[in-house]
Amino acid sequence: MRSSSGSRRLVLALAVGCSLLAGCASQPKSRPGYYFNPQHGFSVEYPDGWQSQAPQHEEVFRAANPSQFKLPVVTASVTDLRPGATLDPGAFTEAMQRMIPGSRDFNVTSQEDVTLNDSTPAKAFVFEWVWTDGNTKMVTAALIAIKNGKFFTATATNALGASPPPARLLQVVKTWKFH
Repeated sequence: MRSSSGSRRLVLALAVGCSLLAGCASQPKSRPGYYFNPQHGFSVEYPDGWQSQAPQHEEVFRAANPSQFKLPVVTASVTDLRPGATLDPGAFTEAMQRMIPGSRDFNVTSQEDVTLNDSTPAKAFVFEWVWTDGNTKMVTAALIAIKNGKFFTATATNALGASPPPARLLQVVKTWKFH
């Protein structure tokens, strides 16, 4: 009888241990070049050498090349879904212009519909614009998605003509995954 009771305890202990390990395995950990947000259950990848920065505006994450101008920069934002919000790049660039007073000439140069790893529809696009100084031309790749009453955004921004090019910035934002 004792060995049967001991066997049950062992099986129970193994079951609890396995479920704890499974829970840990499903929660990716942040590491250089990888950001995971446990609150909202998403991750995004970026070049290893970029350094974490203080988030601005509605961002939950920001990392940048440690150069003098902190460019290129990648951001992730999560906001409550506003009534009428859609995956429209034009509406997004209008919101960006309001968030960065003095910026202007936002022009979407490419866009594509994408499906994220969990089947969430998203829009990926590139736009060019002029920084608040009135002279510096910028390029931003963005990915926007709507899920669970939230608006999710990833952006990667650089000076127009600088390395990496817009196609590489677009690859960065398209690493977005929901977990």
